[in-house]
Amino acid sequence: MKIRISDGKGAAGHRLRAQVQRRLDFILGSFRGQIESVAVHLSLAKPASHCRIEVTLRARTVGAEDTDVDPLEAVGHAAARLRRTVARALELERAMHADQPLPAPPPPPPPAGRRRKR
Repeated sequence: MKIRISDGKGAAGHRLRAQVQRRLDFILGSFRGQIESVAVHLSLAKPASHCRIEVTLRARTVGAEDTDVDPLEAVGHAAARLRRTVARALELERAMHADQPLPAPPPPPPPAGRRRKR
């Protein structure tokens, strides 16, 4: 799976790029065979960072975006949303090719937030 990360002015350092790469490998890794490419667009402007991720599948391109103060949080939220979007797109593609009825939508995700330490 090829991941291209751009941030316009080169403000994203090597460390941030490596963290984004690892996070996307983990979140989208189960779809590795169906994904042709991933493009991440970061805007690190203050006070909030914006992340837009586009995934090119065989038949279409899907995307998700998020804005957060922390750029890694923006990437994480957008990637989690994108995982659900990719899963739905692939399920729709399978259903269209197999002439099956569309599956029921997945349950909503748990609310985002930081876990408490016990």
